[in-house]
Amino acid sequence: MFYNKSIIYNIFMKILILAAGRSSRFNGACSKVLTKFWGVRVVDMLIARANNVGQTYIMVNENVDKAIKHNRKIVQDMNNYGTGAAVQQYVSNMEEDDLLVIPGDLPLLDEAAMQKVTNTPGDIVIGVMRMPEGAEQYGRIIMEGDHVKAIVEHRFHEEKTQFANTGVILIRKNALHLIKDLKKNSSGEIYLTDIVQLANQAGLQVGISSLLYNCVLGFNTVDELNQLLQLAQINWRNRAVESGAVFYDISKVYFSYDTKIEQGVVVEPNCYFGPGVVLKSGAYIKTFSVFSDCVVSGAVGPFAHIKSGSIAHGSQVGAFVEVSKSDVAQGAKIKHLAYIGNAKIGENSNVGAGVVVCNYDGKNKSETEIGKNVMVGANSSLIAPISIGDSAFLAAGGVYTKNIEEMEFAIARARQENKGKKQDV
Repeated sequence: MFYNKSIIYNIFMKILILAAGRSSRFNGACSKVLTKFWGVRVVDMLIARANNVGQTYIMVNENVDKAIKHNRKIVQDMNNYGTGAAVQQYVSNMEEDDLLVIPGDLPLLDEAAMQKVTNTPGDIVIGVMRMPEGAEQYGRIIMEGDHVKAIVEHRFHEEKTQFANTGVILIRKNALHLIKDLKKNSSGEIYLTDIVQLANQAGLQVGISSLLYNCVLGFNTVDELNQLLQLAQINWRNRAVESGAVFYDISKVYFSYDTKIEQGVVVEPNCYFGPGVVLKSGAYIKTFSVFSDCVVSGAVGPFAHIKSGSIAHGSQVGAFVEVSKSDVAQGAKIKHLAYIGNAKIGENSNVGAGVVVCNYDGKNKSETEIGKNVMVGANSSLIAPISIGDSAFLAAGGVYTKNIEEMEFAIARARQENKGKKQDV
């Protein structure tokens, strides 16, 4: 699977995600932390991962406050700018615990990287990466031997250093008092990175945790975001291969950050897995199919869309079928051109071509329940809410509005009448 079972939640670890920046260099439709990253917003992805490691807080500005739903949210006082000002505001209102600070624009940062930083010795621990090519914008880690002397912006130190600053910083409980001593710089901002010099002056230990660049690259522009989107797929495809699944052409399969895949799954090319997808052993995914928020054990596709729900082992969802908030039981078949919404399809039932579950009346969505061994004829419309009993048979071409008992044969269409040949005029 795609998650790391060794990750252990630390009740005493606080994590602060910094999402109050103005995104002034990001020429997108919204703040960069609200940008969709393979189906999920960057900030939501970070929150989900951080929640697996410790107790997560998020620092926001007034522009993104309402857009982020989180019960431990802090609106930064914009009279004081900078990462240091944000952490000062957090520390002034929270109990003292070890604090891991994470920039809100690191969509590739995962739980393993967070935990690696928290497991590194030091009163202050700096998450670093090897300086990548063409990364002039990253802050420099100034070293004296194995000792971290300072973190400086690239504009003040043009020469590249061995390590670049990722913005991920761990501050142990005993070093939190240094936060209040951070001062405004010449630009009027308070930088959290200045805590390194304060720690050195106080005789505290500053450690570094070296992280893989493909986990800690950030973005400031749309072009940089596009590069990270491609890099993410490389990361996730590598993990998918390790799952033991079979991919006919994995370069044409697209994953989300939380896709879970079991051994024995088969995936054909040109498929997309959005957030919340679990592919269980025995699933067979045919080409050009799209998934989100679902658990799949059966055969799906080609050209199918599973928006949410479950597809059980031995069931078949075929070409041009859309399933939304519905469960398809073992052995059930929906093989052609159908829409199934807010429904439960029982074991071994067969839903014919062109069937539509009419679940929305313009105001409310209602449920449909189809029992076991039911035959729904082609081009039928089921007007929800409706219940169909086991082994019922619905004739083709009907508009069904009333419940159907088990074993019943239902017809819901006008009788055909042939009026004779048309007369010439």
